[in-house]
Amino acid sequence: IGGEIVVRIDGDYGAFASVLKQKGVGVRQGDLDMGRDEMIVETSDERVYDLIRDLAVHQGAALRGIRSRSKTLEDIYLGDVEAAREANHVEQ
Repeated sequence: IGGEIVVRIDGDYGAFASVLKQKGVGVRQGDLDMGRDEMIVETSDERVYDLIRDLAVHQGAALRGIRSRSKTLEDIYLGDVEAAREANHVEQ
């Protein structure tokens, strides 16, 4: 396990994200193509899922969704383009 997960809650987004950050978990607001009530949470092991669940219960927040964040074809393509630029020392 590792990567990013997308979390949606009904509750105080700021307070929820703040506690996750205090626990050493990387959190940022969802991308523009995502809902504004979504956050992207970095995960290195399954304990992050337990932390999210327990925090939602503690704060009385409804956990509306939790899923793996997968890369789109565009993400993969742009990553490949960036890697090729770096390998060939091309500036943007």
